[in-house]
Amino acid sequence: MTSPQLFAMFLLKSYSEVQRVDKSLQMEMLLAAAGKGHVPAQAVVSRVSQSYNIPLDVNKTFLYNGASCGSLLARHELEILDSALAFKAWGKFRSSTGFNQFYSPLVATDEYLDGIRDADDNTYIHFLSVRGEPQKLREFLLANGKTLNINARNFRGETALYKACLTRCWETVRELCLHRANASIPALLNEATCLHWLFNLPSTHVDQIAIVLVNAGADLNASASPTPSIMDYHFPFSWPSGTPLHFATFASNLTAVITLLKLGARAGLRNGRDPYLSDENVRQLHCRGTAEEGEFQNQINRVLV
Repeated sequence: MTSPQLFAMFLLKSYSEVQRVDKSLQMEMLLAAAGKGHVPAQAVVSRVSQSYNIPLDVNKTFLYNGASCGSLLARHELEILDSALAFKAWGKFRSSTGFNQFYSPLVATDEYLDGIRDADDNTYIHFLSVRGEPQKLREFLLANGKTLNINARNFRGETALYKACLTRCWETVRELCLHRANASIPALLNEATCLHWLFNLPSTHVDQIAIVLVNAGADLNASASPTPSIMDYHFPFSWPSGTPLHFATFASNLTAVITLLKLGARAGLRNGRDPYLSDENVRQLHCRGTAEEGEFQNQINRVLV
């Protein structure tokens, strides 16, 4: 079996046999997938062994590989064990363009000319922002800023500022905002905004960058659409809907959560997703309206099983 197939089998058995005490078979599947080089499997080995109470020597290489490819779980584990290695892993993630590589990879080279866009409608500012090159960006903006549209969007609706947040380059984010980039413009990816990816920025600069983004027009309570799901390469395999606070909480980034709350994010907002709409084990719905309408909620109460 291939490593992805082994990992899929592990996930299936873990879910279908959740009450089973003996987890040795699931662990063997997971280790086999990780041993064959499947990074999502490598990223969770340490946490799963703890959860299953199966003692294993911590494999830092697995955690490094996971963190280098964007696994927040692996990053948290590695930071506890070896902060220097964790810093190196996230540096590699940033040099690989961060989350851009999953949702909007930049395949063009740096052979841009002023005013010319690539096949995905990215400008040279997009390119420099994705690559995390703040010094080149600064020089380019100083030389051409008055004639360029810093808020130009590519065909995915992404501005250069949005892509910089996905890359995890806080210097680029700051530079763009200093040149009046608009942080309120949502991407087409579920209408997520720059501030939704605050958790991705270095914790030492989260406070500073959050204020910069808010001053650049970011809406603390902007809501990403609940459908379709924003898929993720790593566990838990999809990002939430809702506000930047939902994203920060989901990512277990306490620094970002505290920062957003201090700036006025509303903790009582719903994310727009009703788990009962998709969980057939709970109840089945036959109704009209949306999840926010009273008539819809009354109908839910009538069809509880």
